[in-house]
Amino acid sequence: RLSTSVHYYQLPVNLSGTNTTAEIYIMKNKNRKKRIDPGNTVLFVSLDTNRIGRIETLIYLNGKNASISLRAENEEILSFVKENINYLYKGLAGSGYKLTDVKYSVNNKASTPVQIEKLLSQLANSNYGRLDMRI
Repeated sequence: RLSTSVHYYQLPVNLSGTNTTAEIYIMKNKNRKKRIDPGNTVLFVSLDTNRIGRIETLIYLNGKNASISLRAENEEILSFVKENINYLYKGLAGSGYKLTDVKYSVNNKASTPVQIEKLLSQLANSNYGRLDMRI
């Protein structure tokens, strides 16, 4: 019996007049409440933009602490993100969270759903779960 699953959502987003889709994967522990625990959650957010390309973000929430791993298509984009990371700190603080760790890496290929599910499962220290896709 599997103890976890990955929920997949697509959300329409308008960035500076351009429509795109944010992909969100959320690790869910089946042994807990039916709701996702905002104080103990692992999620992956992917967004394609016109100006800075694809940004992939792995977020681990533990209590009110957030650890984030950002992946961009090249070093130039990562430098831009690093220069503006204070906006993320402030945004999370405004929502009651503290950004405790940020990691940056270059990833010039989009992650596949299988890769994302494995990554989330590893981070959650759980067995390989199943993907629940909702559109």
